[in-house]
Amino acid sequence: MTNNEIAKAYENGSTLTMLARITKQGVQDVRKIIVSEGVAIRGKGGRAIVSERTKQMIDMHQKNHTLQEIGDAFGGISRERVRQILTAEGIKMRKSGPRKAALSPREMEIIDSYNNDPHSVLQKYNIEYRDMRHIASKAGLKLAKKNFTRPRENIDKIIKDYADGQMTVQQIVDKYNFTQGAELYSVLDDNGVERRNKEFRG
Repeated sequence: MTNNEIAKAYENGSTLTMLARITKQGVQDVRKIIVSEGVAIRGKGGRAIVSERTKQMIDMHQKNHTLQEIGDAFGGISRERVRQILTAEGIKMRKSGPRKAALSPREMEIIDSYNNDPHSVLQKYNIEYRDMRHIASKAGLKLAKKNFTRPRENIDKIIKDYADGQMTVQQIVDKYNFTQGAELYSVLDDNGVERRNKEFRG
């Protein structure tokens, strides 16, 4: 039996002892083979416990890595084997077609940080809002503006530039990477900044 066949047989209900007898190997050797194939060892109640390795595979899949990339990261497991492991955990496969770019380790960390604490991610990683938008786009994530803020020091600079009156609204929009003037006005309104003359609330 190949390692894949041993793992598949275990998934289908065969016990470690049974497989050890069939393959003429020790129980621990069979266990290692099964784990190396990404299959979780069943607990006492017979229910499979999701292994740390499987959790990592799921995490990589959710971060837009291909089945091939996931398999390569775990010792060259085949794409089909990865698909079987993910499907067994209820993970739906993405439809074929152009995929989003895979994230670098740092970008994955930034996305995780954004999900946990969106209010501090820019300052924590010393990145601009446009950088965050780019990373989010690669991850297929839509930024929730109500849960996202710029660093306080940037907001203070924006307010100062606006209050000084030396820059046009468009110049401030471009300098601080706002998507449009309405986004700038939202920051100003949230901080109680009065509009300049001839500028009205929309």
